Amino acid sequence: MTKIPEHRTSDLSDYGFALKETRPEQAQDLINYTHRDEYFVFGVVEQGSCRLEIDVRELRCPQGTIVVLLPEQVHTFLLAERLKGYMLAVDPVFVDETTWLIFERYALDSEPVPLEEPQRDELSRLHTLLKKRMDAAPADETERAVIRHLAGAMVAIIAGVLQHRAGLRSTNPRMIGLTLEFKTLLKQFVHISRSPAFYAERMHVSAAYLNEAVRTTTGLSATRNIRNEIVIRAKRMLAHSRTDIQEIARELGFEDCAYFSRLFSSVTHVSPSEFRKRYPG
Repeated sequence: MTKIPEHRTSDLSDYGFALKETRPEQAQDLINYTHRDEYFVFGVVEQGSCRLEIDVRELRCPQGTIVVLLPEQVHTFLLAERLKGYMLAVDPVFVDETTWLIFERYALDSEPVPLEEPQRDELSRLHTLLKKRMDAAPADETERAVIRHLAGAMVAIIAGVLQHRAGLRSTNPRMIGLTLEFKTLLKQFVHISRSPAFYAERMHVSAAYLNEAVRTTTGLSATRNIRNEIVIRAKRMLAHSRTDIQEIARELGFEDCAYFSRLFSSVTHVSPSEFRKRYPG
């Protein structure tokens, strides 16, 4: 399978953040190859628009919107049209569990989200302050702490916008923790087991309680989360490699390729081979 390039957290500044501004004359500097990042990326479109692909799904981000990329999501920029905006990259260590779950919920559809004027103004002011501090190359821990707080405030505002959009209620911290643990285990073991009970056993809870926690925090059952993880991995391999479909099925833990194809088709409404035809390269 073709290895997808990955940008590491160590590529960020030594205080765990990076800020990149984009102007119309700099559009050619956007990263236009398929890759993934170990860190969160928050993109704000101030003027113009851009198109990008996230996990084999094309999105258009118009003026006044924000888009969030989670760690490990495969993506690329396709086109910038008079684009003016900025991107904030954040080491996951600075994103708390509650906020992470808001971003996980958002990633289920990953649509660009419109910013209301108050939030747009707040983010713009924080962006200006953050850029000034980062450009000054802070040498002491006090200055680094200021940068962390400014970036953290931006992340919190963005999370609030997404939470309001999704109509999310406050969730039991225990359920948040369980859901994040479940998702971590899912990334490690989804090719081994597709049973919620498998994960519940490792988390020392009942399958029923795990399902309740996951549904409460993500809006989907544990089984749906498992199925979605399988399908997105399959999409990545189908689009970005020439690996045989039977081999993809085996890598994802399916001894029966026909069963894998039925599951993929039930979610995407196209067969794996039909899906691959969309990506002839």
